[in-house]
Amino acid sequence: PLHIDHVGIEEPPGNGFEYVLAIVDRNTGRPIEFKPAALVSFQPRFQPGEELLNGRKRKSFTNYSQDFSMSFDEMRTERNNLTKSFGSAKNVKKLEANIRRSITN
Repeated sequence: PLHIDHVGIEEPPGNGFEYVLAIVDRNTGRPIEFKPAALVSFQPRFQPGEELLNGRKRKSFTNYSQDFSMSFDEMRTERNNLTKSFGSAKNVKKLEANIRRSITN
């Protein structure tokens, strides 16, 4: 597996800018205190896995004979569950009205 770390390096102060952290009063909105702050630059660092260094790749087996199909009723149930969980209020009301009007044997 690939592994990427982010390493932070403090920027040198000679780049022409001075950075400060301002502490502000919430009531008045005026600054109370200024504190010097350092700018940190983050760079991604790549660490390859052992398989990549050895030149070997692990292939995953794909079973194409497996059946992942759904029946119409299963699909409708899944869609209704998603609507209940993540749907807008209007869609949830429509779904509840649809369930109320449905005839069950």
